[in-house]
Amino acid sequence: MDLRILRRAGRSQLRGRLSGLAASFGRDASGAVALMLGILLLPLLMLISFGIDYTASTKASAELDAAADAAVLSVVTRSGLALSAEDARVAAEQYFRSTVSGGKAALSVDVKADVKDKDGVRSAEIRFTAATPTSIMSLLGFRSLPLEGIAKAQSPAPVYRDFYLLLDNSPSMGLAATQADITKMEKNTGCAFACHDLSSKGNDLYAKAKTLGVQMRIDLVRNAAMSLMDRMDEKAMVKKQFRSAIYTPGTDCTKLGLTEIAGLSGEHNANKNKAKNIDLMTIPYQGYYDDQCTDFDGSFAKLSEKIQSPGNGATETSPLKVVFFVSDGVADANTPYTCSKKLSGKTRCQEPIKESTCKLLKDRGIKVAVLYTTYRPINNDWYRSWIAPFQPTIGTRMSACASPDLYTEVQVGDDITTALNKLFDKALAQTRLTQ
Repeated sequence: MDLRILRRAGRSQLRGRLSGLAASFGRDASGAVALMLGILLLPLLMLISFGIDYTASTKASAELDAAADAAVLSVVTRSGLALSAEDARVAAEQYFRSTVSGGKAALSVDVKADVKDKDGVRSAEIRFTAATPTSIMSLLGFRSLPLEGIAKAQSPAPVYRDFYLLLDNSPSMGLAATQADITKMEKNTGCAFACHDLSSKGNDLYAKAKTLGVQMRIDLVRNAAMSLMDRMDEKAMVKKQFRSAIYTPGTDCTKLGLTEIAGLSGEHNANKNKAKNIDLMTIPYQGYYDDQCTDFDGSFAKLSEKIQSPGNGATETSPLKVVFFVSDGVADANTPYTCSKKLSGKTRCQEPIKESTCKLLKDRGIKVAVLYTTYRPINNDWYRSWIAPFQPTIGTRMSACASPDLYTEVQVGDDITTALNKLFDKALAQTRLTQ
């Protein structure tokens, strides 16, 4: 947090008037050699009284300066930033008054605070005027000595955001996570993918992968989602500045549809525990439903229904909205009427994600951050016939899905957790208040 205090300037006029008085008394004293000793002592006593009054004034000024500093700082701290700008203004004035109310040196203290939240920055300012009573100086018409000051502080203001994680857990995310894991899977099963086939133990390559100690992409995605919950708590300036929700396209291919893993909440530790339940989608047997288990269009449409219209981020009740989409980017769904590629059979559409799929969210002012887990070529006839023709365009389509500067790609073996956290940081850096 960047805090900058502008020290006040103030009492030059007072010092000038006192200096002039001291000089005049000095001139009077210098010409009074022939006068009586009692008369000589009068200017000296007056100067001493001036010194006493000035010292008291200086002490009072220091107390007011300290109170003003503390008041502006109080509304740019973690707790102060939880207040609205207007509430913070009132709080700053109250803080100042309560701090100086016990002082006896200052009289007639007036204070005015100003707090503004603009472009993700909170600026706070306190201006005060006051007066201290005089003693002997009052005989010369100086019944009080004026004081004035200003204190300013500045800090990033909290921008409230809701983050929705849509994590692809379709069968293709059962790819072994590293080249070493791929080699182990191919050596022991003949396949780099660990399909979660429930038909029999012999066909459940997912269970086999677990037995072999092989990590799959879905494991890395799960770990990344859990780490992101910690990241949100770490980066939050105030409590519940960020809220999160987690979804997958479904836990079971027989019951496809957007599935809530964790509902929208600012309790990220609770959502982190729920994220442990993210797992690879199951299939009842090989080839079930013609493998049409990855419906991006349906998932995005349902997610859009879940997300309320975004605000400007200024308050907890008006958060910005950001969707994090993590996937290998290939749809495989029963969408024959909107498919951009040749159908396999009567309904099966295999294609890279369409830009229109994500445009549904972006047109509503919702940011879309995309992490593309590179689709790995497979050495078989199915891949060569259906995926290879558009393989080079998958990354391009995923990039087009993302909002500006919110796209990243991870290759096999790359650290998905680090990539997702960096994507989150980029989302924080570019989303600002618009009021």
